[in-house]
Amino acid sequence: MRIQSGVLVHLGYGKYVRSDQVTSVLPIEEERGLGRRTFVEIEDRPDPVVPSRSEDAIIRDLEKQAKAH
Repeated sequence: MRIQSGVLVHLGYGKYVRSDQVTSVLPIEEERGLGRRTFVEIEDRPDPVVPSRSEDAIIRDLEKQAKAH
C-alpha cells in the first residue's frame, strides 16, 4: 500500500483523517464478530479513534485510493 498525503479516509459519522497520518489500524477483538470495529491510531494524537466503520472497510479505502493515484 502506498501512503499519500492529502488523501482523506472516511472513518464514519462525518469523521475523516488524512491517510498519511494513520499510524496503525487494530481490530477491537473483545466481544466482536465479523465486521467489528477497530482502533485507528493517528499521528500526534494520544488516544486511538474508534470509527464507526470496520477495519476491512478502512483498509479497503486506503488501498483503493492508493491504486487510484
